[in-house]
Amino acid sequence: MIILSLLIAFIMNAYAADHTNIRRATFAGGCFWCIESAFSELDAVVNARSGFMHAGGNEYEAVEVYFDSDKITYNELVDHYFRQIDPTDAGGQFADRGDSYKPAIFIIMMIRKRLQQK
Repeated sequence: MIILSLLIAFIMNAYAADHTNIRRATFAGGCFWCIESAFSELDAVVNARSGFMHAGGNEYEAVEVYFDSDKITYNELVDHYFRQIDPTDAGGQFADRGDSYKPAIFIIMMIRKRLQQK
């Protein structure tokens, strides 16, 4: 499984290098397979990959979404995300309970990009 994940990461990085319109966004919201599936159904999503995200001392089940920014905007992805979760539930999502199932949008890459532009 680790080898498959590394292979996918290598392919996606190579693809993104050749296609400057490919962007990455990271979301958490309950079981990562459910969120991954919701994003994978979008035509503009090149790849959605499940994993764990560590932030603020917490571990989240998260999905890294690679998308074609010529076909869908980041804001449209966020709108799609909010149709998948209940943002008012601080205890997890639906049947998935606990800190690792809390909803979150990780904007680290966007912050880094803005800092580099200054």
